[in-house]
Amino acid sequence: MVRRRGISFAIVALLLCCAIPAINSCEAAAASSWPMYGCDGKQSFHSDVDVRPDQLRVVQAVRLDDRYASVMENGSLVMSTHEARYHVKSPSLSPQYSIRMDGESPFLATIGSACNDADGNTVGMFGTPDDVAVVSFAPDLKINWRVNLTGFPWSIPIQDQDGNVLVVTYFHGPNSTSVPEAHLIDKNGTLLWSHAFQDCDASDRRIRPSFDQNGSSFYLLNRSAGLVLVSLDKTGNVSWSRTLPNDSSFTSGTHVDEFGRILITASGCVHCFDKDGDLQWMTADLGFVNVVPGRGMIFASTADDMVAGMSPNGAIYWQYYTQGSLLYSPSMITSAEGALIFTDGRTCYVLNGLTGIPIKLLDVASDTSDGNFSDIIIGNDGSIYLIAHWGESVIISGPRDTTAYQLQSFLTLGGIVLSICGLVAFVLHASRSPAFSRMTRNERLLGPTPLAHEKGAWRYLDIVGILFLIASFLLPWFVFVTSVPDFYIGGEHSSLLLNNLNAHPLPLIAMIGIVLLLLSIVITLASKFGGAVAFLSILMISLGMPQFCSTAWLPIVNDLRNGLGFGWAFTIAWWGAGLVLLSGYLTLKKMDEKGFEKEVQNGVNL
Repeated sequence: MVRRRGISFAIVALLLCCAIPAINSCEAAAASSWPMYGCDGKQSFHSDVDVRPDQLRVVQAVRLDDRYASVMENGSLVMSTHEARYHVKSPSLSPQYSIRMDGESPFLATIGSACNDADGNTVGMFGTPDDVAVVSFAPDLKINWRVNLTGFPWSIPIQDQDGNVLVVTYFHGPNSTSVPEAHLIDKNGTLLWSHAFQDCDASDRRIRPSFDQNGSSFYLLNRSAGLVLVSLDKTGNVSWSRTLPNDSSFTSGTHVDEFGRILITASGCVHCFDKDGDLQWMTADLGFVNVVPGRGMIFASTADDMVAGMSPNGAIYWQYYTQGSLLYSPSMITSAEGALIFTDGRTCYVLNGLTGIPIKLLDVASDTSDGNFSDIIIGNDGSIYLIAHWGESVIISGPRDTTAYQLQSFLTLGGIVLSICGLVAFVLHASRSPAFSRMTRNERLLGPTPLAHEKGAWRYLDIVGILFLIASFLLPWFVFVTSVPDFYIGGEHSSLLLNNLNAHPLPLIAMIGIVLLLLSIVITLASKFGGAVAFLSILMISLGMPQFCSTAWLPIVNDLRNGLGFGWAFTIAWWGAGLVLLSGYLTLKKMDEKGFEKEVQNGVNL
């Protein structure tokens, strides 16, 4: 009796742990050992801050009229406004101080975000009525240096790993062309070199350069014959150039991954070049307009509603479809633990970068915002800042109380330990039944069989089946449905916990319940099909179940999503999985009523 109560407690504890909200456990590939730059108004498209999606929430939307921003080492936010005034704000966006370069004289434009060096200085670029000013100022607003350049501002300022600042301007050339010109300035404010791309036109291309770890810079430019990818060495001379077919669609600029390869989009494809300019691979034309690398993966988005995760060799691992267009909010960023963060203007998506499974969806729509978020910033406290091109920017709060996070981590770890104990206890207890004895042909080795006479195994199976349904299906359904006004009889939100096998411990723990059910089936049928087959089946189920669900389940969901739409696909997958589990459980009960008791009696008489 004591033994049965102990095992009952272990199994009940196992299933109750499935109902505890658990922390995110995204897998992450090895991080790059050198900084990466060049992505849509950001100094870097990767953050070393750990975002905990289960604790994210939208806290406020603030009217800023700011276009771009970056985060300083102390957690303050540096924003550039339409008036060419840089604001330095606290993480809560309460103004601390502002700086306006050149007194009260007007500025025509402010291009890009400020970038921060290792000493905490901020470098920004301003457009004046007569020229371009690249300015470095200290946290106390003291100006370190200023470099005036001719022409008009074009690209965002970025830095290499030596602290050199690269900017791109343009001037009016012959035949009404806009000729782009790159400038490299060292950390002391000395202009090292300038390079004008005389045969290129910047009028219809946003040039976003990037650096590799050797100091070479890369530019995607426009020529009459088509796009051209140009590499300049650290002295400003052309190393190589590659011409691509003419393309009039949006492009992403250039991005360098952790292997030193250059990634661009053109003609709806992602192209990958090595450091010498040789094409390594290109994807099919799926309409890609933006690409960013991060954490051993490559992420690309289309102008409509699709984001894809790719291997370093260009193989598409997963595709995710959003509810709105990504054209006007193309920025993407990866967090320290490998989560991919982006927005379609209405929803902020936090996905597991390796699987594409949604971890968190946050409603960021606002009546005073046009949904055009030009930048995404991750603060040092784990908060996410969506910087609006016009209208209201949005703050998504990260974790503030580490005690709650540590407590939740402890409960999750405890749930995993109890799950393993419950699984071992169930297998050992079931192994004492005559059915398992028949499978092993050695009842005396396994000892007495008290469960066989009382059908105790089915009592534990009842607990496993019922509590598994409650913890894995009903509770998440009610939690998500009550918090989401727009859903499809369950919808996408109520399926997050089920599908997120690799990004959330809850479904992974709950998978043990399915393993228990399958183990029961194998044990029940063992007397008919022999011990060796049953033992191999148990081994394959135990080892292969999580891998099967994380590989076979995702393509099914993606196919449904592509054919039926975002909400209904998840609805069918959600309730379809529930029906499969329920039908399997009812089948087992029917087997119990008709044949299990007879099999037990046969086993007793062995």
